[in-house]
Amino acid sequence: PYPYQSQKQQSIANQPPIANAGISQTVTEGTTVTLDGRTSYDPDGGTVVAYSWTQVPSSAGVPVTLIGANTATPTFRAPLLLNGNTAMLIFSLRVMDSDGGAVSSNQALVYVILKHNNITGSLASGIGSTGSGINQQPPPITTKSGNTIFTPRFH
Repeated sequence: PYPYQSQKQQSIANQPPIANAGISQTVTEGTTVTLDGRTSYDPDGGTVVAYSWTQVPSSAGVPVTLIGANTATPTFRAPLLLNGNTAMLIFSLRVMDSDGGAVSSNQALVYVILKHNNITGSLASGIGSTGSGINQQPPPITTKSGNTIFTPRFH
């Protein structure tokens, strides 16, 4: 009288979370830099429960110390640069979800550039002043009288 119905349950495999290490940044040497993994998410509707940031070794990069490497937004001080060079730092973010511990990773790039210092002070100069190979002389004085016609000569 009753049709047969199957009560078979299907288990759906846990999808790994999506790690998003944020956009590439260009920063000035010596400044505090914040990495941002807050837009990482779990497509299954779970939550991201763990963050792990590491610096990827690079020939052009300088090692830095990450503060809060197990948070979504760690910080570090951009290194001081030598000889006017720039540095490219690479960071890897790994995230874990609440649905069985699946893991995903993504990378962020940080370009460190030289800080250009503004030169401040004053520069004074007057007639007869000297310095660094510069010797200023007063200009010649020309006096016109009457109807003088002057035709310039170019050499």
